[in-house]
Amino acid sequence: MGLAGYLYYQLTGDSSSGAKLGSFKSKVASIGPEVGYLFSVNGLDAYANVRGYWEFWSEHRVEGYALFATLSIPLGPDHSKTASN
Repeated sequence: MGLAGYLYYQLTGDSSSGAKLGSFKSKVASIGPEVGYLFSVNGLDAYANVRGYWEFWSEHRVEGYALFATLSIPLGPDHSKTASN
């Protein structure tokens, strides 16, 4: 458990052919709780993580809340436990 956050500050403006209305340099900051859990699947380490953010200090971006969930499960054999000759 802990506190997480991020800061996004666009340094250069948009310059593609789709930028018809200008460069729209954007920025946003966020902060929120995070919880992670390490567990075992068939003897291999797996990890689950959930983070929730409150986004603020926005310019040319949507402001509000964001929720991210991550699940990392190993798919192959654990080569670190094989014996070397």
